[in-house]
Amino acid sequence: RLANAEQSVAQHKYRILDPRIAKNGGGGCRYIWDGTVLGLKSAREVSMMLSRVCDSLYSLSPVIRNELVNKRLISSQAAAARRLIVNALNDTDTIMVDRFGIQGYPPERSVYESIIAQSGMHVAKNNTYKLIAPVKDAPTKLRPAWDYIEKLVYANRDVPLNLRELYDELAKPPYGVLEGLMPILITAFYAVNRDEVSLYAEGTFLPMPSEAHFELLLRRPELFSISGTRICGIRKKIIERLGKSLQTETKILSVVRRLYAMMNSLTKYARETSSVSERTQRFRKAFFDAKSPEKLLFKDVPESLGIGEILVSESAVNTYDQFFKRLNESLKELSEALPKLIFESRKILLLSCGFENSEEGWRSLYDKSSFLLSRIGGTDICPFLQNIVNTSGDWEKADAVMSYIQQMPISKWGVIQIAEFKKNASGVGERFKAAARPYDFVSEQLSRQELNEAAKLQHKFHKLCDEGCDFISLSHF
Repeated sequence: RLANAEQSVAQHKYRILDPRIAKNGGGGCRYIWDGTVLGLKSAREVSMMLSRVCDSLYSLSPVIRNELVNKRLISSQAAAARRLIVNALNDTDTIMVDRFGIQGYPPERSVYESIIAQSGMHVAKNNTYKLIAPVKDAPTKLRPAWDYIEKLVYANRDVPLNLRELYDELAKPPYGVLEGLMPILITAFYAVNRDEVSLYAEGTFLPMPSEAHFELLLRRPELFSISGTRICGIRKKIIERLGKSLQTETKILSVVRRLYAMMNSLTKYARETSSVSERTQRFRKAFFDAKSPEKLLFKDVPESLGIGEILVSESAVNTYDQFFKRLNESLKELSEALPKLIFESRKILLLSCGFENSEEGWRSLYDKSSFLLSRIGGTDICPFLQNIVNTSGDWEKADAVMSYIQQMPISKWGVIQIAEFKKNASGVGERFKAAARPYDFVSEQLSRQELNEAAKLQHKFHKLCDEGCDFISLSHF
């Protein structure tokens, strides 16, 4: 019954839209376009008229001769092919290879040929390939839609453009881009302009979008936003200096990505410690809370450094110099945070064990540990002694000993571990001194002059060992 009803409704609709008069089986429908009665007489003429109307309405629509993706709804096979092309567009190494490295003729090959190749977007240069904007006279006619995307993305707006809104705009006349094509077009636009265009996931800036991000974009475009930035004035000078210093392109996204790489390479301690200045703490927070690269560099970071937003019209030399002075100070302070922690922790450990805070003090701790290790094996202090011995007397390797005491790499210490270390080092130091006490009687029987001579002999002995002497006789002394 349902099938019969649906067929009856379809036939009724067809009769209503039929321009023929009723006695000839039609509905006598009149068609008017742009204020003119067209006087159509057959269904064939209606079809031809609708085709002309669509050509007029969607005059800038892309011409993509691929039935896999140039649809509103695509099959699972087409979706898999589209996903591979999108992932290839986001991979700079794959872009440099002819046909994105596709071998044979799988479905993704037809997608590549009909969209990327036919648009002239993948070109060879100096024995490699690069991605460019669609050629203006390409048979795919992608350039008008591309230019419209550029206009929308680079428009001056308070918030990034949501991809769902962008899709809706592209679907309207005169572009009429179909849903199946849009992710490829947007990803290609991002790949070509990645130094000036930012991608956001749920409002969070993605300095380096991953394959997983683009796979989610294919399914949930409404979760993503996009924005573009072109820089001028003092802002351009700042980007140029940062690009030169960081040895990257003088584009805002290139600079921000390199800065993010620097900040992400910081140790856990440097990212969390409160031992740095308040200004540096504000700078660090502004960086990791960033929502936009332009806002980060010209508003959030300058304000965290106590300078204030750097406006496009800004021209003061003092602002420019002060920005870099304070930026470098904060970056230096963060990079030195871990070495300072190691220095302070090493000092605590040496003093707890009864030695001065110096290279010679560490060497003395090493000598005493080597002496004790061969005599008190099996006691609970032995693992500590072994870790000291493993440094070979080099106090630059002391971080391994501190990490052993805390049972955690020092680079991952937080406030709790730092507080605990003072207590743990004191306990280890007491056990070390207790283990060494039975062997300290020699020093008590030597005069100051004899102690000095012993120290000189010890220094000469270590020097000979460092020079690699296989046999040491009394004549060396």
